[in-house]
Amino acid sequence: MEKQGKIFIVDDNEDVLIALHYMLEPFVEKVRVTTQPSRIEHYISTFQPDVILLDMNFSKDAVSGEEGYDCLAKIMAIDPQSVVLFITAFVTTE
Repeated sequence: MEKQGKIFIVDDNEDVLIALHYMLEPFVEKVRVTTQPSRIEHYISTFQPDVILLDMNFSKDAVSGEEGYDCLAKIMAIDPQSVVLFITAFVTTE
């Protein structure tokens, strides 16, 4: 079976990126990761992912999710058809 699809993962925790990369790699054509939200535009334009996994918080002790929503707004401005799934390590999100 031919692997299809490209996933782009944005998270400030390198351990999360490594784990998700290894977990998803057998099932999709390509996986790209970054710890830097400032690189989102570059990856969307050059990699053209089918799905983006986006962390909600990028600052130590940040739990509001505002950073993730800001990144989501940037992604939607670049490509309104993007498929974005929020991810977080916090269990007490609304």
